[in-house]
Amino acid sequence: MLDRIAGEQGLRVIAQTCDDAFRADNLQCHATLAPKEFDAYVGSCRLLVSHAGIGSILTARKYGKPIVIVPRQACLGEHRNDHQMATARQLEGRKGIYVAKDDAALRALVSGGEAMSAPDRMSEAPLAAFLRAHLDALGRKKAGARG
Repeated sequence: MLDRIAGEQGLRVIAQTCDDAFRADNLQCHATLAPKEFDAYVGSCRLLVSHAGIGSILTARKYGKPIVIVPRQACLGEHRNDHQMATARQLEGRKGIYVAKDDAALRALVSGGEAMSAPDRMSEAPLAAFLRAHLDALGRKKAGARG
């Protein structure tokens, strides 16, 4: 989706794909980036677009960048279950975090990126506390669903 949108809107997009075989027409793809290189890209970007992984969300908060999360979906074979959909539901509406569940939503969010609010920046210590609290909340919710 992002490859197509980048081509249509003439966007410069740097993508860490974690896949040497992945090819895109409009993205500058890297299977992996060295941590310093990744940090430099994040520090200079106007917007992060990512799967709904907590590490990516915390990185956006660390750098004070708005993030659009596109949760991977089990029904599309993108993941083994829908835990990323659950993460997206928990975080949707929080300052600086935007959820795109389909192409139209991603297109609208990427197009309006300049108007997006950035999350409050977090130092490393609060990042760890935020992650622990989020994982605890997900665990309680999952345990309640089983009980």
